[in-house]
Amino acid sequence: MLSETVRAALASALAGCLTYTLAAGPAIGLVLARGSFRLDDATVYRSATLFEGARIQTAGTPSELQLNTGARFELAGQSRGTVYRDRLVLEQGGGLLEGSSYPVEAKRLRIAPAVTGAQARVALDARDRVLVAAVKGPVRVTTADGLLLANIAAGRALAFEAPQAGASGPVKLTGVVKKRQDRYFLTDETTGVTVELVGEDMERNVGKRVEVAGSVMPGVEPAAGASQVVRVTAIQGAAAAAGAAAAVAGGVSKAVIAGIVITGAAAGTVIGLVAAGEEKESASR
Repeated sequence: MLSETVRAALASALAGCLTYTLAAGPAIGLVLARGSFRLDDATVYRSATLFEGARIQTAGTPSELQLNTGARFELAGQSRGTVYRDRLVLEQGGGLLEGSSYPVEAKRLRIAPAVTGAQARVALDARDRVLVAAVKGPVRVTTADGLLLANIAAGRALAFEAPQAGASGPVKLTGVVKKRQDRYFLTDETTGVTVELVGEDMERNVGKRVEVAGSVMPGVEPAAGASQVVRVTAIQGAAAAAGAAAAVAGGVSKAVIAGIVITGAAAGTVIGLVAAGEEKESASR
């Protein structure tokens, strides 16, 4: 027979477990690893259940997050993030994302595969930039409020540098002006984003490769096929954009959308940054 004291202690412990489970809410997935990792304030080996808001810090080996939605994210070694049912907030390091409905949030940007089965590598570098590589299939990058920043084709990579505090959110894009039903469009060469252009001198630049500067017109619905409307304040013709053509050929193309500087990057650079922490950890052992 259990004493009254033991019964009371067991009842208290069970009540505490029940309270924790209710507070944590339903499980949103699992985390698996070949070694140890930190989950919230505890060191865990091999596996654990994920709940809303769980914070994960990997050591020298990656951890795989398997969400109940079917999304998967491999958090690389020496990386840290907070897991929610609708996104993973990356705070350090990087990893590999697979699953079209589950984005990674990094520096207030959101990255997600554009189609089911596509894969994206995401990393934070020493310059506080967000690097994104489309490993398999296309990848979309937006701001936290949904403004499209890039459509990244498979095999390509881009670096995103957020504006400084107080930036006014300028736009600078390069591409060929096209006309459709008395409206003007441009698909940016760096980001793959198609915008509708509003401003002077549009007609005489149709069919020409130009560099435009302006700003996004908030609340204005773009024509079909465009993600946003840009009011153009300056436009340079083909001759002035010749230097930009050389930059694109050299792999250092650049665009600015909503004050965020976006530059071309080597996909291998992103993959290397994701693996760097693991290699460093392994070398120190």
